[in-house]
Amino acid sequence: MRTAEDIVNAFQRYERASSVIVVMAQPMVDQAEPVRICSFATNNKFTTEDVENRLKYIITELAKEDIRVLAYSADGDAREMKMMRQRIGLGIALPPGPKIRSKLVLLRFLCKQENKAP
Repeated sequence: MRTAEDIVNAFQRYERASSVIVVMAQPMVDQAEPVRICSFATNNKFTTEDVENRLKYIITELAKEDIRVLAYSADGDAREMKMMRQRIGLGIALPPGPKIRSKLVLLRFLCKQENKAP
């Protein structure tokens, strides 16, 4: 974009984003501040599959830096919640058998950087 006309044309050509998604990580170190992994604008037209693909991509990229994702959570968006339910198998029908006690687990997006030997 080089001119004001280019900007006007872009607003006319493309749908504007209505939301911003911010992905944060909380390191597992005492007193460590949360870290912004990424942020992006969205028109809020994404699917549960898009959420799953985003999570897989983030986990893969963090692993390249020897950072392991220990858990994941979201703000309650239905697509995020559906993806989390699918990942942990919450709500799936179990075959008949002995009673199984389950716990509801609060998931958090936590990261730990692996220590590299010098």
